[in-house]
Amino acid sequence: MISVDLLTPFGRLRPKISHDLQVRTSGFRPLSRRSREPKASVLMGCGIGNGEPVFVLPKLNSCLLSFSPAVVTVRTVLRQNPLNYARAIICNYHQHYFPSIRGEAFYFLGTEKQMRIRTSVADIFSKPDSGSERISQLIWGEQVEVIEPGVEFSLVRCVDGVEGYVKSALIADSPVPTLKLTRHQPAKGMTFSFGSYLTESEVQAYSIPRRYVVPISKRFTPVDLASRFLGVPYLWGGTSDFGFDCSGFTQRLFRFSGIEIPRNSYEQRDASKDVGKLSDAVRGDLIFFKGHVAIYLGKGRIIHANGHFSRVSYTDLFDGNAYSNYLLSNIEKVGRFRADSAQKELSTNK
Repeated sequence: MISVDLLTPFGRLRPKISHDLQVRTSGFRPLSRRSREPKASVLMGCGIGNGEPVFVLPKLNSCLLSFSPAVVTVRTVLRQNPLNYARAIICNYHQHYFPSIRGEAFYFLGTEKQMRIRTSVADIFSKPDSGSERISQLIWGEQVEVIEPGVEFSLVRCVDGVEGYVKSALIADSPVPTLKLTRHQPAKGMTFSFGSYLTESEVQAYSIPRRYVVPISKRFTPVDLASRFLGVPYLWGGTSDFGFDCSGFTQRLFRFSGIEIPRNSYEQRDASKDVGKLSDAVRGDLIFFKGHVAIYLGKGRIIHANGHFSRVSYTDLFDGNAYSNYLLSNIEKVGRFRADSAQKELSTNK
């Protein structure tokens, strides 16, 4: 039995609850042919009782032990709730051996933690499986609340209340951004989508021209932004200019403009102010159809991400086309959002 004094970025954890943890070494493989039978460092992480090794704490006191046992038992002491207990990850002190689990290490101490997206676009899945339904997406710098961490997938809650699974390697504890990107921008090693949230240091590190970023607080009008995305592909669950679904399109434009609205079309319909008839609509209102939403441009024209044309496109509701007639016959509501009312409605519906 080995005693480990657990030191975290939050300070030293005082002994209150002890746990015996067993970690199998079968998931480890040599990364170098020069590896000798090494000593291994035991680094402590924290999990949610799912039986899997999870996150490694980066700055800890550690102890050495032989790498040879198939199972290593470690005694730790935590002041956390017994359901949130420490787990050991074994890695070679000189990194000759490493877990087959990849991704940046960060700490999680049994409480919900705010993290940020660290890739251009991250899919949010209905299950911890990349083959499951994509229910939404987040872009670089957007915030999530980690509900339940995992090795490959973590259960997160988005700002709009959507809960789903994201690949754990795509989220990290990062500085609060102060800028937002006004266009689809290629950069060093990646392409940032419209609306990405950036820090000053990230703008410099990725050599993003200053003319393409503005303060997050800068307001825009969603309808004035919409036409620049004509032709962007339709993508179920999409919320970026790599691909939008109908409500992901409206939400992205409103969010960039400083107005937070719900994620799905029916939620947007229910949260918006009822304007009345289509004849009462003004430019910038949202037209809600059965299972669909579009932005009103005036004179019967709308812009929307739609599966009919598989892209963001214009539609004239009065042109007599069969598709236009279908939409007209399925209008459920004309809704309106303003900055103050949208925030109030969203918080009420959470």
